[in-house]
Amino acid sequence: MSVFPVSLAQLSAVTRLYDDYVNGRMDELLAGGFTDSKSIDRVAEQIEKRNYPRVDLVDILRRCNRAIGSSRQTLDNIERLGDPQSLCVFAGQQTGIFIGPMLTIYKALSAVKLALRYEKLLNRPVIPCFWMATDDHDFAEISSAGFLERGGEFIRLSYNSPDADSGLPIANLKFDKNILPVLDHLEQSLQESEFKKPLCEFIRDLNRPGDSIAQSFARLFNHLIGEYGIVLVDPNFPGLKTHFKQVFINEIKNHKKTYDAF
Repeated sequence: MSVFPVSLAQLSAVTRLYDDYVNGRMDELLAGGFTDSKSIDRVAEQIEKRNYPRVDLVDILRRCNRAIGSSRQTLDNIERLGDPQSLCVFAGQQTGIFIGPMLTIYKALSAVKLALRYEKLLNRPVIPCFWMATDDHDFAEISSAGFLERGGEFIRLSYNSPDADSGLPIANLKFDKNILPVLDHLEQSLQESEFKKPLCEFIRDLNRPGDSIAQSFARLFNHLIGEYGIVLVDPNFPGLKTHFKQVFINEIKNHKKTYDAF
């Protein structure tokens, strides 16, 4: 058997954009690489020059994270955001049923690891955060979840909502009675173990008809990995979008500059 390297450019499924990104040919278009300590220092300095409504931010995140059952570690991290020296590492994903793909967990834990690394590197507080993309309108992307059933086969369960084609953001959607057969199928399909009963009971309690899809995601997220102190940030937390106004005003007024840049 012979072993030889193959460049990404030789693979037909890889786009030129991806190849350029991996090989550092897009660095001038980006704020910096997350593995490059010099880039991290530079980004930290740029952020330090700006003013942020930290008092309001801490108040909103504290109140809303308490409401979704966030851990003591998370609430402590929210208080650390009040420190003018503090920074954040963000991951994010759509709020899929039953937490969505495993990628969701990998992203969140990556933010935790990076926050720990940057805190040591920069000698300042760095808080892991997770952006809940509840303004997303694509219901198909959050309506199903896959898992291994008791026979070892991969299966996918889908929730059919009467609001699937409504065009409403996920933040506005709630489960109806159609979630019940999905929960039944999930329970019947899972491998028997000492963990199955409490897990299924917990998931049923979080995904009842009338429950918010986004809030159910948040509570399951906190149950699974809340101990790592990840701060959940939902753009639809009451009061948060007030602080987005200027961003949209600037974009409307200066849209040509953005268009030309791309």
